[in-house]
Amino acid sequence: MSSKATAVDFDEEKWRSESDARTLAEAHAIGQDPDRMKKATKAAKDLADEMQKHAKETADSADAMQMLASKMYPSMAGGQAEGNEQ
Repeated sequence: MSSKATAVDFDEEKWRSESDARTLAEAHAIGQDPDRMKKATKAAKDLADEMQKHAKETADSADAMQMLASKMYPSMAGGQAEGNEQ
């Protein structure tokens, strides 16, 4: 590994550590403020609900794609790529 790559890795690691320290300090401040904590908790629930909705939509879309692929390319129905039958 070159010294330049090592310096870049070190800089990235240092930046990440400093960013993590700021994040932890902010989390601590939020935890000490009941109003902010209440709002953050509600926001987290709302975000989790949105992520679950998106995950369900993505899963439904994947299921539809799999069904379509199995009709158009029956050899792919089991997740096997076309031309890779054994």
